Order: sequence, then C-alpha cells, then structure tokens
Amino acid sequence: MSLGKAYVIENTGSYIKFLLYDYDNGSYFLKPVHKSWLEKYVIAPWAYKSLEVLFTGYASKTGSTEWNRHTAYNRASVATDYVVNRGRIPPANTNVAEPNLQEDDDPLEQDGWRAVLVEVWYY
Repeated sequence: MSLGKAYVIENTGSYIKFLLYDYDNGSYFLKPVHKSWLEKYVIAPWAYKSLEVLFTGYASKTGSTEWNRHTAYNRASVATDYVVNRGRIPPANTNVAEPNLQEDDDPLEQDGWRAVLVEVWYY
C-alpha cells in the first residue's frame, strides 16, 4: 500500500495547481502524503492570507461510469472536508468541480486516473 504521491503542475506564487494521486483502486481516503500537501499549500497559508480552493476528483474509465463518477466525486469531497475541518477554512472558500473520468488523451495520463487535482488562488 502506497503512502500517496503528489506533484506541482503550476505555481505562480498567487496560484498553485497540484495533483494528489496514487489512491488505491476504488478508494477515496486521503493518504499521508496527500494530507501533508494539503497542510502545506492550503491549510498553512490560510493563517496569513485569503484563498480559494477548487478540487476535481479523477477516476479511470475502467468499470462503470456511475461508480467512477461516485469515486471521483468522493475523492474531491474528502479533500475538501479535510481542509474545512482541519484547517478551519470556510466552506464558501472551497468548491468541488464536476468529477472527471480519465480520457486517453488527457495530459495527466495515468497519474490522474486515481487522483484529486487541487487548484489554490491566494489573495
């Protein structure tokens, strides 16, 4: 069982996009690495600046569409709940996007098959 993985896709200083990935198949529970990235890039900055966060859950196309949408949505929702409950970030500052089922030509490729894409705007 993996501890989870993550990497930065884009970082401008006022905006960061990163991917939390390597979820277990069918799972939406945050792994230790996922939590540490949410702490570093979402919860810690909240102490000294305003921010907004968008979470997009990803799942592969393998299996039923309904199950994959449910799993992708839950991945994003669990990440949202973590920053709201642990970081005391107001729910109004977070949003869950429509789940994304991995397409063959998606630039995230296999990393995004079981993942949450996190976008943070700092103000």
